Amino acid sequence: MGKIYYKYRDFKCLDRIEAILKNNEIYASSYMNLNDPMEGLYHLNDTENRNVIIEQIYSEKNNLKICSFSAKNYDKLMWSHYSDSCKGIVIGVKLKFSPTKLIYDGRNNFTSTNDARADAKKILSHKNDVWCYEDEYRVFTRNQKVQVEIVEIFLGMNISEENEKSIISICEKIKTIKVYKQQNDYSFIPEYEY
Repeated sequence: MGKIYYKYRDFKCLDRIEAILKNNEIYASSYMNLNDPMEGLYHLNDTENRNVIIEQIYSEKNNLKICSFSAKNYDKLMWSHYSDSCKGIVIGVKLKFSPTKLIYDGRNNFTSTNDARADAKKILSHKNDVWCYEDEYRVFTRNQKVQVEIVEIFLGMNISEENEKSIISICEKIKTIKVYKQQNDYSFIPEYEY
């Protein structure tokens, strides 16, 4: 069947969610726009050409875009933080390629490989262990959007009636997306299935 990855979304911009569902693409962000203030920090072990290597890695980190997913669709903290206290949705997608699983080991000490792009990806694949609950996978790209196959949607238990109707209406037209409603105990039942 293929692994499903999950994107938590709020309804601050309904147009953006509608675009995701209709176009099968999710926005990729610069690492500086992510919510971890320690994102992208590292310690370079190299002593030769240190400033040149740092400059090249910095340039590559700025050129990369990141689209983050979770392996989980049910995490209470994720629902709270990224889906507006269960008023949003979680979008389940399949990818055409394997994303990078994050390593939660804190600050990234490494020696350069002399490939600035590979080094930048390696740095951006490590986070502090306080974030391990996210079980995050990342797609690295130079594009602003990542193509996905949307297979399921989970509606938060506190979703507004208006937003719920909008999502169900869009999914009824697409017909290939299964829709589930979150229950008060954080379980999911196929209340809506297409």
